[in-house]
Amino acid sequence: MKTNCPFCDSTGSTYQMDRQGKDIFHLRCENCGSIDITETADTSKVGPLSTEERRLLANYFRRYKGNVPQIEYSNFDQILDEARSESLTASGSVLS
Repeated sequence: MKTNCPFCDSTGSTYQMDRQGKDIFHLRCENCGSIDITETADTSKVGPLSTEERRLLANYFRRYKGNVPQIEYSNFDQILDEARSESLTASGSVLS
């Protein structure tokens, strides 16, 4: 199904349920890359994200395009924390 990316909001992304009946969505976005997200993480974690958090994750996904782990409920907060930390480091707000 063609839709906007839930992270960077680009148009023309595809977001579809796994064909094998698993609870995994496959996101394919020109900007963010190919990302697998469990249904639980999608509904519980992605839905309530702020615009700023979505931007942080989109930047994180672009940086690690092709190497993003499957996003699950159990690792979502860790990935978001990594995205926040990298953003602070890149902006010079964190001392090395």
